Amino acid sequence: MNITTPSATRLSGDLVSTQRPSTARTVVSTRSDEPAAAKMAAARLFATHQLSPDAARTPLRFELDAIDVADMAVARVSYGSAVSIRSDGLEGKLAISMPRTQPVSIQRGGDAHECGPDHAWILAAGEPVTIHTADRHDAISVVAPQQMFEDHLRRLLGCELRRPLVFDMAPTFSPWVRVAFASMSSLIEQSGAQRLVSPIVTSQIKDLFLTTLLLNCPNNYLDDLTPPGEPGSPRVVRRVREAITEAPEYPWTMIELAEAAGASVRSVQVNFRKHVGCTPFEMLRVIRLERAHADLSDPGPGDTVTSICMRWGFSNMGRFASAYRRRYGISPHETLTSSH
Repeated sequence: MNITTPSATRLSGDLVSTQRPSTARTVVSTRSDEPAAAKMAAARLFATHQLSPDAARTPLRFELDAIDVADMAVARVSYGSAVSIRSDGLEGKLAISMPRTQPVSIQRGGDAHECGPDHAWILAAGEPVTIHTADRHDAISVVAPQQMFEDHLRRLLGCELRRPLVFDMAPTFSPWVRVAFASMSSLIEQSGAQRLVSPIVTSQIKDLFLTTLLLNCPNNYLDDLTPPGEPGSPRVVRRVREAITEAPEYPWTMIELAEAAGASVRSVQVNFRKHVGCTPFEMLRVIRLERAHADLSDPGPGDTVTSICMRWGFSNMGRFASAYRRRYGISPHETLTSSH
């Protein structure tokens, strides 16, 4: 069975999509249990590849939902079963992927990495790679031209590039990058309801994502972007981040965060919006969710979903469960049960 909705046209030769008014994202939705159809749909977004499902374990249930955000493709990809993917590399593109549930094994040349929600992978043009997924694999991916990243880098540096941009293949994503990815993921969810999004908003999200990735993921221009003695983000933001990371369970107030930063409340708010694209409390929720996920995955004696939820400052179980499922693809109860 192969279902693709709605009727599709080709977008820039890379992404099969349905054209909508300029204020809406271009949407692709594909469902298939046929390896050939799954391979074809994924190849349009990423690159030509070989796909080998492990049908003996779990039947293939391929799902791909992709949107066009200011010339970047943002996609949620799930195979439903363990698969092996072999590719000779992307063509003029970068793909940044973050697993939401099960870890993924990546092999490139002599390097091998295990990637999960904290360790994503970045694939570049012309890099042969082999990917092994587990059952229930679910990931958010952003695919964009290499030139887009290098043009943005050129603007940040204010000069021409001396060499091509190269990222580390499997960086540990900082809270800043996870916040940027959460913004992308939210657009995927909105597209399901066919909501309209202003081109100004999508442009801002694109700019935030590119800037955050370049400043926070190891690459061969990071030293140029953050000269000695100059942090990648303002001192106010750095001090607040250090405070909430050290004690995410503490019931912080804006006044206390401002005191920790040695700045006014207004300065903290403005700096976070300008340089991070979220509020301090939005970042705090991301960190708390990660700590809760760690405790659910490795619970102590007597731990329950409720006790872990309350431990990390979530007072509303319903909202916690919804946020957890959006982030990790399963419920808190499923994580706790599978850990025993």
